[in-house]
Amino acid sequence: MTTLFHLLFVVIKSSILGLLYTPVVWFLWVLFLKAQKKYTGFKWFSVFAVYKIVSISLIVFSFTYYGNHGLGDESRIPLGHGEERPVCLFCA
Repeated sequence: MTTLFHLLFVVIKSSILGLLYTPVVWFLWVLFLKAQKKYTGFKWFSVFAVYKIVSISLIVFSFTYYGNHGLGDESRIPLGHGEERPVCLFCA
């Protein structure tokens, strides 16, 4: 059950971050198109397309080695050589 909640959290977090990153990516894309003289004007469809691409990219990145978001993992302190210690007061 915690895995499902964590997956839902990752999707919601990526959607919110996508809302923040989309204007930046879209602005850079428009500058790139204007430099090539291919910009045809503002269209909401293109903004939503960039939002979908950014959000899906963030979700995919969160499951890569560099994102390192294992679903349902417990908090542990790495001690080295594959050893870990749980981070809780009542854990053995």
